[in-house]
Amino acid sequence: MDTRSDLFKTQGSSSGSINSNNSRKSKASGSSRYRSRLSRAAAPRQPRRKVSPALAEVTTMRAVRFSGYKPTAPAEQRARQPIVVSSYRETATLEMEREQQPAWIAHNEVHLSRVYPKGGRVDSSNISDLHACRLWGAGVQMVALNVQTWDGAMMVDEALFQLNGGCGYVLKPQLPPRGEVLGSGVLLSIRIMCASNLPKTRDERLVPRPWDEWHPQGAFAPQQLHPGGIVSPACEVELIGGMVGSEDAELLEERWSRTTSTVASNGLNPSWAGEEFRCACYTPDQTFLKLSVINCRTQVMRQGSRQLLAYEAALVGALRPGYRAVPLRNPSGGAPIESCSLLVHIEMTPLPPKRPAALPTHGSAESLAREGAGGSSRPASRRLSLMARSKSRRTRKK
Repeated sequence: MDTRSDLFKTQGSSSGSINSNNSRKSKASGSSRYRSRLSRAAAPRQPRRKVSPALAEVTTMRAVRFSGYKPTAPAEQRARQPIVVSSYRETATLEMEREQQPAWIAHNEVHLSRVYPKGGRVDSSNISDLHACRLWGAGVQMVALNVQTWDGAMMVDEALFQLNGGCGYVLKPQLPPRGEVLGSGVLLSIRIMCASNLPKTRDERLVPRPWDEWHPQGAFAPQQLHPGGIVSPACEVELIGGMVGSEDAELLEERWSRTTSTVASNGLNPSWAGEEFRCACYTPDQTFLKLSVINCRTQVMRQGSRQLLAYEAALVGALRPGYRAVPLRNPSGGAPIESCSLLVHIEMTPLPPKRPAALPTHGSAESLAREGAGGSSRPASRRLSLMARSKSRRTRKK
């Protein structure tokens, strides 16, 4: 009994030592695994590449934060590669155009820049067409717009990228000289002859483009002519962007517009008998010609209204002289309107370099703030310098 009990005690003690050794080993292995996990968590995780590096070198651009034009900026920022791009808020470009315009233009000559809408545009509005022209005139390569809102900025954007049929990049035009003497320009003479088959107020005879068939609501499907809604059209000739002015004017402007007389109750074949308008343009590669057909019919209580029925926009440098039947577009989406055109006669006479009495000057703070807010108002001649904007200020209510 004693021997057997001693044997049992010995076996029990040996088994207890084995269990204690196993527990120490398990604790050691657990602590090592915990330390390895901590080391892996502390070590920076290598990003997983989803694109081949060789493909990324020729198809992507690297975003870099812009640190300004000051000499204290990092050397790699001043001498960076041209394939990197910097993004700017539209409100930040206002001050850059007004206070650092030469440096802003020189920067865009060698680097890529992108301007995006401010976060306050919850209604998907865009900057004004004049602001977009200033950005392109300053050499900005990418001006981000809300395509779902077809306003003045989208109209000139469509006209700019129609230079190559809308198939990709457009070559940036050469910037005009920044001295006091302007380069050679053209004297644009346009005569408004007549129009045909203008749309009525609720008419949508649209010709779908290749990408419009994917519209979810089918808004670009051709529809029948609505029997009601007689229009009284007038044609507005407008030059947007660049340096333009009347034939004998010394002051240059960024926007020039004239309107024909109103043809009462005739939207089928209104005639303006060749009303002529002449304007000098010294930046034909940066100035847009916009032809707008407006309904000026008097409503109830003799209150007049101006409704945009159709339009077309093109760069002045891309115009061809002579008689031209200009196809008109729908103002709510830019789609061509079936059998709707405007007959005009275009004549362009070369102008020698000019030393104006005064270059365009800054406009009022109110008008510039309205332009920065993307308002649709069109004040008459504005004496603004090219790309000159004042910083919009927010008034704090007391």
